[in-house]
Amino acid sequence: MPSSAIQTVDGATVVFVKTTTGFRAHSVLVGTAAAGQTQILRGLSGTELVASTNAFLLKAEMARGEAEHGH
Repeated sequence: MPSSAIQTVDGATVVFVKTTTGFRAHSVLVGTAAAGQTQILRGLSGTELVASTNAFLLKAEMARGEAEHGH
């Protein structure tokens, strides 16, 4: 998987998986990383559609939404 898809949210390693309504953070266990690719050891079946580019934007949107709910 492209390393750019891997994000950290609240201390958990996640990827953003496409759902019918957008994307959701999904916890994964990562292995070796090399040449821009990161091995996923656990957490995905292999059939999911994952945001591989601009995942950091999804993370930022998620954080912004949580901040808005905190008011």
